[in-house]
Order: sequence, then C-alpha cells, then structure tokens
Amino acid sequence: MAKRTQAERRKQFEQKAYQQMVAKTRTKIPIARNVIVAFLVGGFISVIGQVLMMLFVSLGFPEEKAGDPTVAALILIASVLTGLGVWDVIGQFAGAGVPVTGFAIPSFPRRLSLSEKGLC
Repeated sequence: MAKRTQAERRKQFEQKAYQQMVAKTRTKIPIARNVIVAFLVGGFISVIGQVLMMLFVSLGFPEEKAGDPTVAALILIASVLTGLGVWDVIGQFAGAGVPVTGFAIPSFPRRLSLSEKGLC
C-alpha cells in the first residue's frame, strides 16, 4: 500500500512539474489586441464592399441586385490576393475578416515560392 501511495505522489509531482513547464513556455495571446485588429480590418473590408456596392448602383444596377456583383467582386479580389500570397499576410495580421471572402481560399491556388518552382 505504501508503494502505491509513493507512486501516486510521484505521478502527482510529475504532473505538477509538467504543468509548470507548459505554463512557462505557453505564449501569451493578446486577446484585446486581436479583437481590436480583427474588428478594424473586418470593418475596412466591409467598407470596401460598401464602396463597391455604391459603385455598382451608380453603374445602373438596382439597389436590391447590387449585392450580387459586390459579393462576386469581393471574392475575386480575395482570390487574386490569395494567389499573390497577400491574403495570408492579411489573415495573419488581422486574424479574421469578412466570411464571404473565405470562399476565395479553396477557389484560387496559392502562390508558389520561387524555390518550389525551381527558379532559385
């Protein structure tokens, strides 16, 4: 019975030591910063969408139907930026965006680096 207690204590000590090691190496996530940046970048993308929608209305689309080409234009822009490798940088910085632009990720191949193309 004493061995079992000793084994339990050792296991408890190892778990506590492991938890302390994890706590030391865990990176602190700046939640407040991430929320603010995601809000601002997502808002900026929404403003771009609103400007596009106003552009399509001024080109003669009825206001009720101007959303269709706006969504298509946003997906096209996100697709091109994904292909150029810019969208990944924006996503890393912002952490979030307007969900409709997420359709661009599977629809457009990512840019290959020069080394992957064998050009370096």
